[in-house]
Amino acid sequence: MSPPRYFFAQDSSSHWYLVDADRRAEWDAWADLPEEDENAWEPPDFAQRLDGHPSQITFTEPEPRP
Repeated sequence: MSPPRYFFAQDSSSHWYLVDADRRAEWDAWADLPEEDENAWEPPDFAQRLDGHPSQITFTEPEPRP
């Protein structure tokens, strides 16, 4: 079994998140909600908000997505 993969994403307010790559479609659906939709006000529970820029994250063995 492969280790989990993640990606960095931003919301409409420019907050950064770390998101499980298997949940990309769910993230994209949430991120596409209009800002006035109450469902867009709170990020999904599977998205980990980063306090700052993703440059604070370190990792080993990166594998860029083609």
